[in-house]
Amino acid sequence: MYKKGDYIVYGNAGVYKVEDITTLKGISYAEKNKEYYVLKPAFSSGVVYYPVDSDKVFTRHIISKEEAEKIIALIPEIKVEAKDFDNTNELSEYYKSIISNHNCKDLIELLMIIYKKREIASEQKRKLWQVDEVYQKQAEIQLYSEFAVALNIDINEVEAYIQEKIK
Repeated sequence: MYKKGDYIVYGNAGVYKVEDITTLKGISYAEKNKEYYVLKPAFSSGVVYYPVDSDKVFTRHIISKEEAEKIIALIPEIKVEAKDFDNTNELSEYYKSIISNHNCKDLIELLMIIYKKREIASEQKRKLWQVDEVYQKQAEIQLYSEFAVALNIDINEVEAYIQEKIK
């Protein structure tokens, strides 16, 4: 169970802060006397009411600052190859499987694969597939929001922070 003030990974949407744990009186879809997390996205507006006893959406505590630093330090050692797929459906399923792991190191590897594919496409004067663009954005949101909160920096500073650390 999370407590008020915790930051958590909420599904594929990024990092959310547990603002409160309460019953939802006056909301028609809410079960009486059932506790809900009141979740606010760390880097956008809105609110999510998520039942405390539910497991329909993946959730976990965010990584610590120390864990983030260790993962970033490993980046220069990560070797990836651009994956070739015959069609975008296979590629999309591959990317979904990585995104759904909610593992920061896996997200970095996914981004490195896409960056490598972008480089190859550019050399061949081609465009990257749209599916690559979509999953790159999704992986960046998940990874950068978690790193930003763990490292206590602005989400827009994460990429530069990583670049500085891996020089």
